[in-house]
Amino acid sequence: MQYGSEPSDWDGTWTLLITSVPETRKLVRARLRAQLAAEGFACQYDAVWVKPNRRAVDVAKTVLSELEIEQGSIYNSEYMPSSSEAGDPRNAFELDKVQSTYIRFISEFEKVAQARMVRRTAAECLTLRIRLMDAWRSVIKQDPSLPDALLPAGYARGRARDVFLATYDALGPGAEACVREIAAQCGIAHTQLRHFPSSLPTTLP
Repeated sequence: MQYGSEPSDWDGTWTLLITSVPETRKLVRARLRAQLAAEGFACQYDAVWVKPNRRAVDVAKTVLSELEIEQGSIYNSEYMPSSSEAGDPRNAFELDKVQSTYIRFISEFEKVAQARMVRRTAAECLTLRIRLMDAWRSVIKQDPSLPDALLPAGYARGRARDVFLATYDALGPGAEACVREIAAQCGIAHTQLRHFPSSLPTTLP
């Protein structure tokens, strides 16, 4: 629920991890890539991984230690722009693809959020809410969560979050009614089953 609700800070630096795993350790190399990606690093060049902020140094150290990789160099420094933007670390994160994912999410669910007065069955509300949650988890999993200062103008994360929260709340009562009905049919006590609104501010009407 809190994802994207607070602006993330940036200290103006980048953490660079330079490491190489030999062909004989293919499994370790695959685990390295997966773990670094999960920690928010992006591969800028062969064997060069980047992530904003100085605190990422400790993350890089931990990953190397857990995988028992001894050959690796970790740096923390500022990026000095040149006449070409090709070397900008932000390019490694492919934010245009993430932006497209956010736009698709908004397109799919914004009308659901705005149509609060549309009559839906309880089952429809529950089904839609499950689909909403699955879609949102998939979207934010792809977002590297870069600090706001590094995001392009018009980045749709905030708008998508507003759509998610508004849709989540709009479907809540109906979804709760469906769950209560299912619980009753199964002979399960359902007095504690309750929808809790997100209680987080959005910019949607």
